[in-house]
Order: sequence, then C-alpha cells, then structure tokens
Amino acid sequence: MSIGRNDPCPCGSGKKYKKCCMNKQQKHEIKRVRQRRFFDPKYELSQMVQRFLDESLSYNEQTAVRRSFRQKIGQMKHRQELEWFETLWYLFIHSPFSQWNARH
Repeated sequence: MSIGRNDPCPCGSGKKYKKCCMNKQQKHEIKRVRQRRFFDPKYELSQMVQRFLDESLSYNEQTAVRRSFRQKIGQMKHRQELEWFETLWYLFIHSPFSQWNARH
C-alpha cells in the first residue's frame, strides 16, 4: 500500500505527507541515483582494467607484481587501505599501455 500525497505523514508529525517526508524521500532517492551514476562506471572501468591485466600477465607475473607491491607498502602505517592501489601501481609502474592500445 502506498502513501498518497495528501495522506497524513507516517512519521506522526500530523502534516500531510507532501509537506513532510515526501521531499526527504525524494532527496534520498536523488542521492542514491547520483551515487549509482558515479560508482557504476567506476566499477565497470576497474573490471575492464582487471580483465586486461589478467589477460596480459601470466599467473607468475601477477604473483611477482603482487609480492613486489606488498613489499613496498609492507612497512607503511595504513597498509590495508593502500592495497586497492595494487592495480594502479602496476599500470603506472610497469606501463603495459602498448598492449592496451593494440587491443582497443
């Protein structure tokens, strides 16, 4: 059952829904849509980069890159927060862009 614009607001304020929580609900929905518009393409891009790296590197190369990166950040204070930089680190340090350009 949905709430009508002119029905009493379910929050108990005594106001009509349109004058009370309807705007709050719309603002929440707008925020959610904006977040999805930002994060969905970001996620798709990260998946595309990861697929490229998976296709470009052998298992041994991936293991070596991972080990090298973790050695570099091993002594840092916020190591866990930095782990997601591993893919970016590989892209910018090892620069496999020539392969990327050849494929796309």
